[in-house]
Amino acid sequence: MIRFLAIACLFLLDLAQAGPSGTLLRGPYLNMANHNSIVVRWRSSASVAGRVRYGLSPDQLIWSKDESNAGIDHVIRLEGLNSHTRYYYCVGSAGDSLTPETAEITAFSPGAPMPTGSDYTFRTAPLPSTAADTRIWILGDCGRGSQGQANARETYYQFTGSRIPDLALQLGDNAYESGTDEEYQTNYFNMYANFFRKMPQWCTLGNHDADQDIDPLASHPYFDMFTFPTAGECGGVPSGTEHYYSFDHSNIHFICLDSQASDTHV
Repeated sequence: MIRFLAIACLFLLDLAQAGPSGTLLRGPYLNMANHNSIVVRWRSSASVAGRVRYGLSPDQLIWSKDESNAGIDHVIRLEGLNSHTRYYYCVGSAGDSLTPETAEITAFSPGAPMPTGSDYTFRTAPLPSTAADTRIWILGDCGRGSQGQANARETYYQFTGSRIPDLALQLGDNAYESGTDEEYQTNYFNMYANFFRKMPQWCTLGNHDADQDIDPLASHPYFDMFTFPTAGECGGVPSGTEHYYSFDHSNIHFICLDSQASDTHV
């Protein structure tokens, strides 16, 4: 009986520690960044209307933006930001915050230090056509969930040091073998959690992300996980689709093409 009561107390303690948003299952991660806006995404275990709190220092998150509807996959676009400015943020709901996390969940990093409030950060892009020193992390065929992938990540982490890359370009085949939600979680989001919370990522669709599908109308998990510009929100010509798009950063113009699941004869 004593043992049963002890187990019950531990169970109740776990419930008490989990706030209205539950626990953080994915992210946070950053998409569709430009000079005055950015998209913050994450996944929670509880269905809630998400909230991002943000500010100019990790201990002064004086602004916030809420979602309209409850869910577990959260997408909030922060707008009206200053160009080329560093912000700090946390994610959760009106009732609690899920960050900073209580442990580093990045794969293959036992003993990694716990993230602090200063690790949840982003810097907006410079004004369009303005020259600025820019560092870009470029990855292709990365998502195998292997020790080799982790070693490459750690090598880059040591190289870049305290300088956070301005953006990441993911060249496709981001998660093997079929681009499922589970493969993305293990081989991609968990692998790069410490980068993605503070560096916007831009992706293109590979054959493995599309599970070898060549139907442009097919629905793939890839399109549920990311937010990319379709109406020229980040510069360039509107594409009308997340399959391919363009964006500006500083005086650099990027064009993302889909050679796997879009009709090349249009």
